[in-house]
Amino acid sequence: MDIEAPSDDGEDSLEETLATKVAHISLTQALIVKVFGNYQFLNQKLVQLWNPLGIMKMIDLGCDFFVINFNTEEDYDNVFWGGPWLIGGKFITVRIWTPKFRASEAKLDKVAIWVQLIELQIEYYDSGILHKIGTSIGKLVKVDNYILVMERGKFARICVEINLDKPLVKEIFMEARKQRLCYEGVEKLCFSCGRIGHGREYCPEAQTATTKEERKKR
Repeated sequence: MDIEAPSDDGEDSLEETLATKVAHISLTQALIVKVFGNYQFLNQKLVQLWNPLGIMKMIDLGCDFFVINFNTEEDYDNVFWGGPWLIGGKFITVRIWTPKFRASEAKLDKVAIWVQLIELQIEYYDSGILHKIGTSIGKLVKVDNYILVMERGKFARICVEINLDKPLVKEIFMEARKQRLCYEGVEKLCFSCGRIGHGREYCPEAQTATTKEERKKR
């Protein structure tokens, strides 16, 4: 870190102070979340939503970004792997904390979501095959361990990172057969444009298409 600042004898330099703080933060279980609302409201809502067993500390980074520090690995894992999370119908985007994060330059448009592969044939319950399926949907994050040990057969389950600004993949084809996808926790999925955050009746693309059709009829 190249920072130059005048310092008196016996006092820590700015660089040393920052390095110490960064080292301290990096040792904790920390996540960066983006969610709208004031600090007190969000802190209360997140505690209710996640119900942590240990201590959870929230640091406001500005621009609706927050660092969440957990003092237990269990709480950290539950939040990171247990999504998707919503407050007031809006997604809470979650990512692992990394040094040198700057809120004003960051963009969190991705969220990890569990996807069910409904009635996937049992012969496809293979880590390599599931990895290929996951990458065709988004970025594969994790495969449900119960699937790999054959303890569940109604559907396979994979965690995939998707882009909230792009339409969801509704289905895929495997050997010319259609494979249904079910995204867990996605109530506000628009079946017109495929994006998350609004229903078909509030879809700007659907409304634009309807307006064009009405103009043609005139």
